[in-house]
Amino acid sequence: MSTLAEQLQNISLNISQYYLIPIFIIGIFGNIFNGIVFSWSTLRNNRCSLYFIIASMVQLFVLIFGCLFRIIVSLTGFDLNVSSLFICKFRTYLFVNGIILSRHFLCLISIDRWMVTSTNVSIRNLSTHRMTRLLTIISTIIWLLFNIHLLIGFHIEHNSCNFFSSILYLFLVLALSFNQPKFCTTATWHSNGITIANQSMVGKFPTAIFVNTNNTIYAVNKENNTIVMWQEESVIPTKIIHVNFTRPSSLFVTLNGDIYIDDGSMNNRVQKWIAQTNTFVTVMNVSSECAGLFVDINDTLYCSMHYHHQVVKRSLNDAVMTSNRVAAGTGNEGSASNHLNFPSGIFVDVNLDLYVADSKNNRVQLFQSGESNGITVAGNKLLNPTITLDWPSGIILDAEKYLFIVDQYNHRIVGSSLNGFRCLVGCYREGSQSNQLNQPFSFSFDRSGNMFVTDQGNDRIQKFKYVKRYCINTPSVFQNIYSSSLTNNNQIYYRDCKKQNFYYESIQVKVIQSGYYSFRGSGYIDPYGFIYKNKFNPLDPSENLFDQDYDRCTDIQFKLNIYLEVNITYVLVITTYESKEIGTFSIVVSGENEVNLDRISTPVNIQFNYSSKLTDDSPTYYRDCQVPQCHYETSQIHVNTTGLYVLWSENNINAHGYIYKNDFNPLNPSENLLVSHDGPKQSSCVIGDRCNVYIKGIGLTLDDILRNELKPNTVLNNQSFSIKLSAGLTIIMFVAGLINSILSFVTFQSKDSQQVGCGMYLLASSITSLLTISMFIIKFWFVVLTHINVSTGLSILRGGCASIEPILKLFLYLDGWLNASVAIERAVLLFKGVILT
Repeated sequence: MSTLAEQLQNISLNISQYYLIPIFIIGIFGNIFNGIVFSWSTLRNNRCSLYFIIASMVQLFVLIFGCLFRIIVSLTGFDLNVSSLFICKFRTYLFVNGIILSRHFLCLISIDRWMVTSTNVSIRNLSTHRMTRLLTIISTIIWLLFNIHLLIGFHIEHNSCNFFSSILYLFLVLALSFNQPKFCTTATWHSNGITIANQSMVGKFPTAIFVNTNNTIYAVNKENNTIVMWQEESVIPTKIIHVNFTRPSSLFVTLNGDIYIDDGSMNNRVQKWIAQTNTFVTVMNVSSECAGLFVDINDTLYCSMHYHHQVVKRSLNDAVMTSNRVAAGTGNEGSASNHLNFPSGIFVDVNLDLYVADSKNNRVQLFQSGESNGITVAGNKLLNPTITLDWPSGIILDAEKYLFIVDQYNHRIVGSSLNGFRCLVGCYREGSQSNQLNQPFSFSFDRSGNMFVTDQGNDRIQKFKYVKRYCINTPSVFQNIYSSSLTNNNQIYYRDCKKQNFYYESIQVKVIQSGYYSFRGSGYIDPYGFIYKNKFNPLDPSENLFDQDYDRCTDIQFKLNIYLEVNITYVLVITTYESKEIGTFSIVVSGENEVNLDRISTPVNIQFNYSSKLTDDSPTYYRDCQVPQCHYETSQIHVNTTGLYVLWSENNINAHGYIYKNDFNPLNPSENLLVSHDGPKQSSCVIGDRCNVYIKGIGLTLDDILRNELKPNTVLNNQSFSIKLSAGLTIIMFVAGLINSILSFVTFQSKDSQQVGCGMYLLASSITSLLTISMFIIKFWFVVLTHINVSTGLSILRGGCASIEPILKLFLYLDGWLNASVAIERAVLLFKGVILT
């Protein structure tokens, strides 16, 4: 039997194919006729006519870009949204604005009718043709501007028209003074650097560098206490600022050109050079040199106190220089999650999350906004380390939030991407050649992605050019990361038919688009990777074997590059090179589209052993209703505890196993069948975006938009800025909708209003509008809270999935029908000779 989710999806498909077609046809003719009717000279003098005409026009946009697009998808499978970027952007923009404006003009009609019937003369005088035209123009402009983010945010990616979930970044980045380029997945820099500043310009052991969005380079000469400024294209300084400081380690430049400079080594302060007045002021008192300085989007200054094992901050908006607040670290060196040990470079993203190069701990720590315990994102203490660091001293995040690190004592710059960390420049050991670095300290990017590195051991600044040609025709890449571990409770098999026991874990692999995919395995164990077609038989590891790989003594222990087809189920088996080896492992899967990875094998806890044999005297039946004269034996299974159980068989015959619920009928082997040797029956119950009746043929669901932004097990205050903004806008929309519905209800509940036929329709519309906005806010918070609370029960998810979305759609359809009824009722009255006054 099909599940409720399947039934709802089938109903939605039938609605798209059969129900929406007549609605579309009737709606097109109805709105055109409505526009013609209210354009007649006898009705044009009525001030509401303009509202009705404009509402009919925007309803046409809703029908074309809503119903028609969905009908085409359901009938042909062709999605016009992905045919061009123009359609992808404008379809959603016009569809959403059409819905909003049509309801907005109905509100204006209600307000106009209230003004006409008011006992106050001044209010009645406001109902004029001039006021109607003015409100129409202003309302249209406001809503078109309010939804302009839809034009910017929607783009075609991976054969789908999607909303860029980090669109707010595009606006926030305009307020940044430094460069955060967006690199392709195969980003490459020239291995040979160009010396753009030597000892004569930046002195010995240069550490501080900053490149702003105008490609102006700022560096510090410690020997003569100067800040040197020059344009990237020039080698001649455009400005040299003489400063009274002692051996600064870092500097930061803001949008207005002000320079914050470390002066903590001897003077225990941070100075600010004011560009407008060409003067210096003290803006922060510190207890140690600031190996890293940063000013975030809220004008908060951060200092990484290298010898005090702490990062402190203070708001630059405070009129009085108050005491500093602790951003990270306790002030005592240590390796715990809340400790730092000689911190150096720092970076604060637009979500106010703090990244710290924890130098002596050889790691990079992430301190989320408001948290005192850090999360290791690179280097030591990471559960599955993919890079080994030796005194990291500088960090930067790019536009995609990938991490770039100065690995000082490994004399290189490393960066992360979809495939993990890799060396970018300085990959040829310590030295003074153009392709080598010697204890680099910090770095910065220019607008084009070129990298500028302070090569302090060589007394120079090196520029490494970003090679864009390697990005040409680079396909978009999706990435999945699967992490697990092999333990003593894992299932055991004989790898390669050898008489040795190997723990293994089997993972079901399904792709939604045929193409080439890469599997990379690594971990504390020495993993061996196999991939099978259809199923994996641990008793015959060569059966259905598709590919295998093992590459010992590398950071990636196995690599599989294979072509996977969309309609085939694959099984990835992870085992080890040595017998009975246990430990953690991780798999990175990259490809042109998403890959679904689901664990198949389960931990083994042997409770009972059963032995028997099949003989000539054993009863026979038609196995699978196909193979005759198969001997069989039945055994009853009783469990004391509900749970997941594994039945494992070892035998010297080609045995098949089946589990039936309640009873086994040898005359009908498919009756009551629960599980077979081919695996469990696939459940068709899905929760989330695929369960929603509102399918991708018409647009994105709330699940689609929010799920990648929501952080599980994290309170709302610590969620990303986009989630907080969405919550705020949802509450504002609810309050505005509530007020609008109440005012409409008060207006049309009077008996005088209900004397006109459309008065009853508009009264009912005010109620359905209230119910619609109420269900919408319930839907929003249901999605948010169930994604945050990962332990939400399956029954709750199913219940919400099966009820909230259909009810929301029902109220939306009712509201649309009531609005259509108003137009039809007006047209009928016209034919009867009734003229609006």
